[in-house]
Amino acid sequence: MAEVVAGLLTSGVVNIVRDKLSSALAVQAGLALNFRDDLEEMKDTMESIAAVVKDAEQQSVRKEKESMRLWLKRLKHAALDISDMMDKYDPDAKVPGMFSCITGGCKKMVLANKMKKMRQKIERIYKQRKHFGFIEGNNAAAILDQQVHEMRETTSYVNTDAKILGRDGEKKKIIDILSASHRKDGTMVLPIYGLGGMGKTTLAQLIYNDTQFKQYEHRVWVYVSQQFDLKEIGRSIISHLGGQQNTGSLQMIYQCLDNLLPGKRILIILDDIWVEDVSELEKLKTMLHVNKKGSMVDVIVTTRSESIAKRICTGDAHKLQPLEDDLCWDIIKKYSGFEDKSNKGNLELVGLDIARKCGGVPLAAQAIGYVLNSKDIHGWREVNNSDIWKESYGADDSQHKNEVLPSLMLSYDRMLPILRLCFSYCAIFPRGHDIFEDDLIHQWIAFDFIKKPSQGKEYIKHLLEMSFLQPSKLNSDYKDTRYTMHDLVYDLATLVIGDELTVTDAANTKSNNTNRQKYCRYVRLINYDGQTRLSDIIPKKVRTLHFSNTSKLLGLRDASFSFAKCLRWMSQYNLAILYWPIKAAEYLNLRGSSHMSALPDSKSKLSGLIYLGLSRCSGLLQLPEELFYGLKSLTHLYMEGCSKITVLPESFGGLESLTHLDMEGCSGTTVLPESFGGLESLTTLNITGCSRITILPGSFGGLKSLTKLYMIDCSGITVLPESFGGLESLTHLCMAGCSGITVLPESFGGLKSLTHLFMNGCSGITVLPESFGGLKSLTTLYMNGCSGITVFPESFGGLKSLTTLYMDGCSGITVLTELPESLTYLDMEGCSGITVLPEPFGGLKSLTHLNMDGCSGITILPESFGGLKSLTTLCMDGCSEITVLPESFGGLKSLTQLSMNGCSGITILPESFGGLESLTFLDIRGCSGITVLPESFGGLKSLTTLYMNGCSGITVLPESFGGLKSLTHLFMNGCSGITVLPESFGGLKSLTFLDIRGCSGITVLPESFGGLKSLTTLYTNGCSGITVLPESFG
Repeated sequence: MAEVVAGLLTSGVVNIVRDKLSSALAVQAGLALNFRDDLEEMKDTMESIAAVVKDAEQQSVRKEKESMRLWLKRLKHAALDISDMMDKYDPDAKVPGMFSCITGGCKKMVLANKMKKMRQKIERIYKQRKHFGFIEGNNAAAILDQQVHEMRETTSYVNTDAKILGRDGEKKKIIDILSASHRKDGTMVLPIYGLGGMGKTTLAQLIYNDTQFKQYEHRVWVYVSQQFDLKEIGRSIISHLGGQQNTGSLQMIYQCLDNLLPGKRILIILDDIWVEDVSELEKLKTMLHVNKKGSMVDVIVTTRSESIAKRICTGDAHKLQPLEDDLCWDIIKKYSGFEDKSNKGNLELVGLDIARKCGGVPLAAQAIGYVLNSKDIHGWREVNNSDIWKESYGADDSQHKNEVLPSLMLSYDRMLPILRLCFSYCAIFPRGHDIFEDDLIHQWIAFDFIKKPSQGKEYIKHLLEMSFLQPSKLNSDYKDTRYTMHDLVYDLATLVIGDELTVTDAANTKSNNTNRQKYCRYVRLINYDGQTRLSDIIPKKVRTLHFSNTSKLLGLRDASFSFAKCLRWMSQYNLAILYWPIKAAEYLNLRGSSHMSALPDSKSKLSGLIYLGLSRCSGLLQLPEELFYGLKSLTHLYMEGCSKITVLPESFGGLESLTHLDMEGCSGTTVLPESFGGLESLTTLNITGCSRITILPGSFGGLKSLTKLYMIDCSGITVLPESFGGLESLTHLCMAGCSGITVLPESFGGLKSLTHLFMNGCSGITVLPESFGGLKSLTTLYMNGCSGITVFPESFGGLKSLTTLYMDGCSGITVLTELPESLTYLDMEGCSGITVLPEPFGGLKSLTHLNMDGCSGITILPESFGGLKSLTTLCMDGCSEITVLPESFGGLKSLTQLSMNGCSGITILPESFGGLESLTFLDIRGCSGITVLPESFGGLKSLTTLYMNGCSGITVLPESFGGLKSLTHLFMNGCSGITVLPESFGGLKSLTFLDIRGCSGITVLPESFGGLKSLTTLYTNGCSGITVLPESFG
């Protein structure tokens, strides 16, 4: 019953069209009077429709409202037609109000007539509202919007920070079954099956990471998915087992596994099997079969299908049962922020009722918990009483049918109208597909769902919080962020988008009939070889066209798309030859077409192109000069991984609208043209890994709009042009690994907007220019590994906005000049050349974190050190030359964590040490020079964890030691000099963990030892002197 939910997209489309009409009317000059009147009347009608459509959507979910759902469907598609027509409106045309695709009076008249017909059609639809009695005004919409505003490849890794609720019993049961099977040698196949979202993969992850299986020789995780490939499964297992990789045939795979599996304990997880073919399942069982002594091969299979589970198992399959209602309630409480709410009693009564409606599905409980997070008791009751609970929904993607739980439907229903559109659009990607964040956001922009990328990131954040999107495990770097969708959520997206999406198999011509695709706007075309006319298999109103599995397709010609007047986004992967698509195309993605060696040089057909994706077109040899003369509208160009392009054409600088350019990995490029500085609109530039570029053009400083520049590992660049300081808008500069640069230009200080500078690994730089202090906006500076720099310029203290400084590994610096007082985080680990901290160091009143690990040259801390009043974390491990801490040290009243591991030169702690009243963590391991702890030590009232392992010089603990009332963990193993523990030791009332291993000098434990009532863990190995425990210990 897809129409039930598909109608909920209507309000979002209506809002988009209303905004487009308003924008068109803003360009009033040059519009014919009657044409302007049509636009005005249509806008008024759309505004009136917008006032009632949300109430219509809310009522339409009831089963008996079929006529209302049909009305919403007609309205939505009429609005989409208007949107496609308005896309041809060009407010920036030289003659205001002209339509860019129409020339001549005759065509203007045709367009005006078309607009008039559309206005009449939309008015007829609007008049039909009277039959339904919708609520006039924005009351229903305001309530819904306020509620919302307030607010898959799998791996073996499980989130250790998250508590998995309700599966401990089933985990134990499965482990017991596997353990019982070990009485016999051989292979045990145990399937786990159940509804999507039930937690099959999570349960498999818990078993995989259980201590028992970590002792096996091998653990293997294979994500199978719908694309069942027996050879790939076999190769993946062989790879995990360390076997040979040249396994081309199935026979070789069988032989290899026959050698690798016997005689070992192996756990294999085959996650998410869909194949129903009995013969394929039998081949899989045969491939993994072992029947030799000493062999234990445990295979766990996860699947939705009971029939698959029963066909593949060697014993009994395990059906994953729904969670109990109270566990669903626990999940809802977790994600709804229940513990932070008032009137918990009333909320719990409603919440328990909602939990019973989640069907025992963890994913459903999690999604509904997020919906409830921002609601008060009235909102909880509204969710509980929603009509959606009374309906059942099903999805049929021609391969399988699955129930879409009402709880997920409720989460969808509570989305903003535009967010619904954004979510439903995700159905255009294949099931299990990794969705690139950047691609998704630009496709949303292409259809006016959003206006700017930052809005897209916010919407993605919402979808992640609702578990409607999940981070992909394939995320590999800072830029290529990817997401997947859970199968159950994907079913919902497919259901929602309904007949607007068609998946067409060009190889199956019998099923392709454009007459049955009346409402289709988005097409995923598979197995297309170019032999059939696209117009015969694709509807003319198509807006998005994604090609996949097109290995036999050599190229596409302009004429192929002449029928598709509304096409805006087209993705063509793995093409060998490209002929530019229709002139109206605005978004073209050719990602991964590695066999394509050239682009057409036509400039006239792409004047409207906004987005061009050439990522990973590694076979591309050059960019044609003629092409870039015509790309006046291009704003985004992605060409990362185009490693064979050696030079950019001079016409490149004519891309006057270009805002984003990504050239990461263009390792063949040797020079940027002088015209490059003409890219006046450019805001983001990535030339990371362009290691053969040796110099930036002198015009580079002309990039006046540039805000972010990534030039990581551009090791060939030896000098930055003097014009570099002209980048007046630059806020982020990442030049990490530019080891060839030896000096920064004096103009560098002219980067007045720079807030973040990453120059870590620029080991060739020996001096910073005096102008460096002119970076008045700089807040974050990474210069770790700049080992060639020996001194900071005098102006460095003038960086008044600097809060974070990483200078670890700057071993060449011998003198630390005055630092900015604004610093809150300072990392100077491994600055072994520094011998003394300047007396003004204590003036860093805002400093909260200081890392001086490995500063082995420092011999003394200044008396002013105690002036670091905001310091919370101090790491000084390995500062072995420091012999004494200043008396002012106890003035660090905010210090919570102190690590002095290996400070072997220190012989005494100052009496003021006990004044560290906020200290919770102290590590003095290896401080073998300390012979006594100060009497004030017991004043550390907040201390919870104390490491003093290997402090062999200490012979006695002060009587005040028992005053450490908060201490829970005490590690003093290896303190061989201590002969007796003070009587006050029993006063450590919070102590739960005590390690005194190797304290061979202790001969007796004090009678008060029995007062350690909280102690749960005690290690005494190596305490050979202790012969009897005190009476109180019992």
